[in-house]
Amino acid sequence: ASTLKSSSVATPSTAYAHLVQQLVRLVADTDALPRLLQELCTCELLNTWVFGAVLDECSQRGDVEHLEQGVQLARAQGAELTSKARCASIRGARNAADALSSFQDAVGQGPPSDLLVQALAEAAERFCDGALAHAVLKYLPANPVAALAVAVLRLCLPGSPLASKDEGVAATQLYEKHFATVDLSQDVQVQRLVADAATKCSRTEVFEKLVMSLPDSASRAVLVKSYASDRCLHVAQRVFEACPEKDTGLYNVMLSAYIAAQDIASAEKLLSRASADGAVDSEMYEMYNAMIKALLQLGDSRRARALVQTMRSAGMAPTCATFNELIDAAAAKGGSAMWEVVDEMEACGVKPDNITCSILL
Repeated sequence: ASTLKSSSVATPSTAYAHLVQQLVRLVADTDALPRLLQELCTCELLNTWVFGAVLDECSQRGDVEHLEQGVQLARAQGAELTSKARCASIRGARNAADALSSFQDAVGQGPPSDLLVQALAEAAERFCDGALAHAVLKYLPANPVAALAVAVLRLCLPGSPLASKDEGVAATQLYEKHFATVDLSQDVQVQRLVADAATKCSRTEVFEKLVMSLPDSASRAVLVKSYASDRCLHVAQRVFEACPEKDTGLYNVMLSAYIAAQDIASAEKLLSRASADGAVDSEMYEMYNAMIKALLQLGDSRRARALVQTMRSAGMAPTCATFNELIDAAAAKGGSAMWEVVDEMEACGVKPDNITCSILL
């Protein structure tokens, strides 16, 4: 530590801070953190950001014992903890009472930041504590950041302190009052919480507001896919229809959901919509090929062939992937049909790939 003290004068502050951070991580691995703190104290190197580094490391490791020692030493030294250090002490608290005490200490220094309220919300979820949850609601800022909004709404999940038996009223009201314009794309579980709550309360406008608040088609597709994977096809469809813009990627996700549910009629209707609305791109080719495969797996080669012709009419030449599906289906039937498809493939100027060869062999 004495060497570190002498280097602190000659070393730029950022490099010095990085050096101390690395030292804290190293001694944490060897369970020598108390000794390091004592050495730093002896050499008068303990300061606000050193305590911040120590508490943050202890919190990340779940080292409650050393975290508490660090907080006590900081108080004894009269060091004012940074917002990051206070967040670490809340997240790493041994119980709900300690978390609330750390938060109240922070509030005593001034209005809590979004990060502090978020840390308290995470502690409320961890300990499933109603007092912490209501403290979170008390100190919610007027314009919360996305991470804070997610942390607070997670308190309404089943088994969490704000969860209730009111068929989603609490979650709907909380979302509508505080988070209606916040992007919740970082947590699909929270998106589904709000969507399900809105559905139970027959609040279509809240459902649509949630979908429209997601930043892009890709994030909306994640929500569609989440419902579809749980076989909630009707909700997936509601999300899809609520999307203000539908690109071919979103259409492709919905089509895959219909095909997985073997709802071929709905899949065919959706493909027709996509063809009318979307540009000819790789996603559109994937959709046609997926639909052709689905029809062939059902043994309906006539409709599959008709769809190939529809592709051509739409200006989309069948690809190698298209022909591979046709060849595979023909091979399963036996006879000369497989070679007829190969001849057609050659006539169209489409070169076979490794999958084609594996089917033929």
